[in-house]
Amino acid sequence: MTAESPVRQAASSLASKWSSLVGVHPGNTFAMLVKPAPPAPPQPQPPASIVGAPFSPDVAPAPDATPSATPPSAAPVIAAPGPMLTRDVVYNKPTTVTFNEPTPVQVIINVTREAVAESFDNLPGAVKTHAISISPDMTAELTGPAERVRIQLRPGFPAWQKANGANPTWIWDVTALAPGTARLDLAIKARIEGSGAEQVVRTYHDAIPVTMPLVDSVKWWIAQIDPIWKWLIGVFTVLGGAIVWWLTNIMRRKPST
Repeated sequence: MTAESPVRQAASSLASKWSSLVGVHPGNTFAMLVKPAPPAPPQPQPPASIVGAPFSPDVAPAPDATPSATPPSAAPVIAAPGPMLTRDVVYNKPTTVTFNEPTPVQVIINVTREAVAESFDNLPGAVKTHAISISPDMTAELTGPAERVRIQLRPGFPAWQKANGANPTWIWDVTALAPGTARLDLAIKARIEGSGAEQVVRTYHDAIPVTMPLVDSVKWWIAQIDPIWKWLIGVFTVLGGAIVWWLTNIMRRKPST
């Protein structure tokens, strides 16, 4: 048997001591020191995308493909709740209003899509048309400063009107009360019923500035001065009568020569 060298004996002794400390066979010492890298953690996968059309508040829900048993009519019938229809509102915009003489303002919601231009032939101002959203119940309001204009809705034109199969129409008489420019505000509102609650929404608004003509302004000033002149004439009449009575009594009492 070949005797081991002192260096080899020292290395064997050191390996035996290391294995007794860590509990590893001397031949596996290098394998313990060089460990394989831990596996990489799994990467999170992106969620699956939902394919579909993007939502747009301007796009109305698609109608039911099932054919309706009710035959279509010339005038559309609006069902509520549901998407609102779009129709034209037509009205005249006068630029002047006269003193003590009414100026008409007419508003028509053209539900039937028939020609309504002839209804404005004899009305003052330009005729304006604008698309609005409508519901089965519609109302129109015309307001202005009470100190400058008087606005009266003509009899026979209810404030709230049905928009099913007919054209809601309103006519106001506007009278100037004072010189200057007044702003008239036209508002179109729809009544919507849904989810057990009733809601009134404004679907259109426009401003109509009107001015009293110069001739009517002069009439207004005369009307303001007229009561003062009447009062002064009354005062002068009373004073003149008193003076005449006083002078008459003086002449009667004067002695004759």
